[in-house]
Amino acid sequence: LVPSAAEYRKAQIEAHGDADWAMFFLTLNQAINRYLFQIEDRHEELESPSERTASDLADRAYADSQLFFAAAGVAPGKSVPKPAIDPIQAINRNADIATELARRAAGRGGVSATPQAFGSRSHLYFKRLNERLDRRLVSERSPFRVSAEEFRDISGDLVPRHSKGSIGADVVVRDARNPLHLEILDLRTHGGTPRRISGPRQVDFEARFGVSVREIYRTR
Repeated sequence: LVPSAAEYRKAQIEAHGDADWAMFFLTLNQAINRYLFQIEDRHEELESPSERTASDLADRAYADSQLFFAAAGVAPGKSVPKPAIDPIQAINRNADIATELARRAAGRGGVSATPQAFGSRSHLYFKRLNERLDRRLVSERSPFRVSAEEFRDISGDLVPRHSKGSIGADVVVRDARNPLHLEILDLRTHGGTPRRISGPRQVDFEARFGVSVREIYRTR
């Protein structure tokens, strides 16, 4: 499931030079994404996607890249800096994985064919993946924090999930360096025609969270 040496070489060539590490890792990330969908179709992994997820593959790919660079004679004895996690990119990647896992579950008959059931299962996986992302951010001492499924009441106070009269955000991103920095993202699955969050609903989010919601659209 880990990108092969050929993938690394291809990514390095596409990066237009050994020194352009930022472009290299961007291209490598695209290669990793292609491998994400080769996850073994085992029921327990789909129900609890704690193994072989984006973060596992990214960590493994980074470790393997060290060996690849050493074999290629690049910066001998010197570790290549690990790129910082971009939380927004990671959340979008989690949306890809969550909907793919839901499709696989639906293909096995583990999820009914209704849009609501598919959406619920996608959001379950999305929540777990974003919780894992937050643990990675903490472990890497990132200034960013990710809160999965945060609910607020009419006064804007945090309340337990699905409390009466509350509205929930799929994922909230904060930056410890700037208390005013707040981003809300909402996963919206659809069958071909995306439906935007209504104007009154956005106003409600702004009143309770302080910002409007950015939609992440994924097809069923």
